[in-house]
Amino acid sequence: MQACRASGGALAAVLLAVAPALAGDPSGEEIARRVEGRPRPSHAARIMVLELHDTEGRMRERRMRNFWKLTPDAKQLVFAVQTPPELKHDGFLAIDWFDSSRDDDQWIYRRQRKRAERIASPARGQPFLGSDFSLEDVKKEDRVELGEYRWKNLGQEQLDGRPHWLLEQTPANEDLAKSLGFARAVSHVDASRWVRRRIRFYDDDGSLVKTIEMSGFERAGDIWAPRRVEARSADGHRSVFRVEGRDTASPIPDAVFSVRALERERLGSGRGLPGPD
Repeated sequence: MQACRASGGALAAVLLAVAPALAGDPSGEEIARRVEGRPRPSHAARIMVLELHDTEGRMRERRMRNFWKLTPDAKQLVFAVQTPPELKHDGFLAIDWFDSSRDDDQWIYRRQRKRAERIASPARGQPFLGSDFSLEDVKKEDRVELGEYRWKNLGQEQLDGRPHWLLEQTPANEDLAKSLGFARAVSHVDASRWVRRRIRFYDDDGSLVKTIEMSGFERAGDIWAPRRVEARSADGHRSVFRVEGRDTASPIPDAVFSVRALERERLGSGRGLPGPD
């Protein structure tokens, strides 16, 4: 009983710390537009490490190269595993179309099978390489699809000593919610940088499904980008993406974002940046 009272008191303190949205505050859609419209590079090559932590404290690690590029119609991205050796050159390719009525194009390549396999209309909440990140998390990163959600400003809250808007997003229909694997999400949006720092996902019953936290933000001009992203599932698993190198200056050929590039098994070679071999 005492533990329950303490928990309730802590919850009450949190609720009191949230300043409700007022008439002059930006609407939820306005906040979402600022998040989507903030400056970002047109392309990047990265060295990323994916940590997979289980409930027993064990950790597995995947080191990979990642390339992405924005076109007028889509975001193209590809991942190619470097280590461990038994998974080297395994990869994932996606064309994330900005037209939400169009299904994304996605392929997975496993070296043992020697060919890329198309992923036909997967659930967007499907796990990425067995991690706590979904395909949607990996493809969108800091982007939001404005028309796919209903948006609401829940007010302001301090996070790490900085004011953040609490932005609620609700999938526009049940089919979308089913594909994404959540019924509602609430983000902490930095009130001056317009980056999302924390996202909590909830199911139909209001139970927490997963939390994603971004940290280690670095600034290049007007562009802010995190070096660490952690996903924690309610079942105790957690996954961490660490960015060990980033190059946004060197051009990336369009041919990198192709099934042929995956099957040639060269994207997973090389330890550093820039660009593909």
